[in-house]
Amino acid sequence: MRSIYFSTLCLLMISAGCKAQNSSTRVQVDNKDSAVFNKICSLDFAKYVDNQTVGSFLSDIGTNYTSYTFGTVRSNYLRFVYFVYSDEMWVEVKVNSFKYVESYNTFNTWNIEEFKKEQIGAIRFVYKGQFIKSTAWKR
Repeated sequence: MRSIYFSTLCLLMISAGCKAQNSSTRVQVDNKDSAVFNKICSLDFAKYVDNQTVGSFLSDIGTNYTSYTFGTVRSNYLRFVYFVYSDEMWVEVKVNSFKYVESYNTFNTWNIEEFKKEQIGAIRFVYKGQFIKSTAWKR
């Protein structure tokens, strides 16, 4: 009887979505975000790092992002991009070495389509200000 109860409990926890990293509390996912949230949680981030392009990862999410923002480590040096899916949900994709985009740009104007051709260095998924899932984020 205990094993059935335990198995049922595990299935319910898995179906409820991802658990926030380093947190004992679960994130309450809004209905409007649940499908994209669950899809992103289901992806194996590790398989993309150093193997796949940013564009292939975004394609596997299966939903278009609503906007994006370039992230810099120092003034004028591109390091990552925030791909926004809702007001409270975004994915940060970092590139370790650039082949298609010049990382330095005095005007902070980079081509997003060229960035999508770059190989992924790290991924972080954020919902309601909490890190939900990520790969190692090296500086």
